[in-house]
Amino acid sequence: MRLTLEAIHAIHRPLCVYLFIIIINYITKLLLIYMFGFCRKRIGGFTYWYKDSTQRTYSFSRIQYTSTPSATRKLPLVFIHGLGQGLIHYLNFIRDIATNRDVFLLELSYISSRVGEHVPESKEVADALSIMLQEHNYSRAIFMGHSFGTFTVNWCMKFHPDFVHSVMLIDPVTLLVCYPTTCHTF
Repeated sequence: MRLTLEAIHAIHRPLCVYLFIIIINYITKLLLIYMFGFCRKRIGGFTYWYKDSTQRTYSFSRIQYTSTPSATRKLPLVFIHGLGQGLIHYLNFIRDIATNRDVFLLELSYISSRVGEHVPESKEVADALSIMLQEHNYSRAIFMGHSFGTFTVNWCMKFHPDFVHSVMLIDPVTLLVCYPTTCHTF
C-alpha cells in the first residue's frame, strides 16, 4: 500500500458503536478522577490528565498503592496512548506508574474512535505538550508512547528536544513506517 498515493476508503460504524465508546470513555473518566486521583485539564484543543505524586492512588486489588512525597522532585512521566478507545486499556498500567511521580496522560481523541474532524499538525501537538509542562513548572520530562503515541513522542523530540529527558517506546511503529506492510499489520 502506498500511503500517499492510494485513495482512502472510509466507512462509518453503526451508532451503537459510538454510543458504546462514549460510555467507555465516561467510565474511564470516572475511574481516573475518583479511583486514581487524576484531574482533567485542557490546553489549546487538547485534553490531558494530570496527577500529582502526593495524591493517593487506590486499587481494586488487595494491595494498596500509596505514594510518599520525596524530598527531591522526580521528573514527570508523560504517557501518550495508541490507537483504540483511548485510555481504558491502560488503567492497570496507569495505576502502577502513577505511584511515585507526577504523571501526565495525553488524550488523543482523533485516534480514539471518537467522532471529530480536527486532526492537529505535529508541531501543534508538540507545542501543546511543551506548554503543558511549563504550566506545571517542569522544564523536562520522561516521554512514553505506545503504538501511535510513539509518533507524538517523536514530534516532541523533533520540535522541543529541550523538554525531552528520556524516551520509552512501547511497540514503536515509528521505527517501522518505512516497511510497506506496516499499514496492513497496524
